Amino acid sequence: MAAPGCTDLDGDGYGIGCAAGNDCNDRDPASSRPVETCNFKDDNCNGLVDEAPGCVAPALDSSPCACLRFVLMEAIQELRTRSRFIA
Repeated sequence: MAAPGCTDLDGDGYGIGCAAGNDCNDRDPASSRPVETCNFKDDNCNGLVDEAPGCVAPALDSSPCACLRFVLMEAIQELRTRSRFIA
């Protein structure tokens, strides 16, 4: 449970006003790790994805479909997250 004044949507202890610090993606409890892992996410909230040694850079897809697919996946994740908290 989040402390008073702490907004932590994913329950990882990080969020707005939380003692652990801010969360760069409060929909994913794995996004506030201090160490980056190879999982196609920004685990350590530094704006870079998978910059840890040994991580393979994902192939870039600049097609319009790739961009739309990313936007739709983000929207679906947002809806799933919100639906968990509406009860």
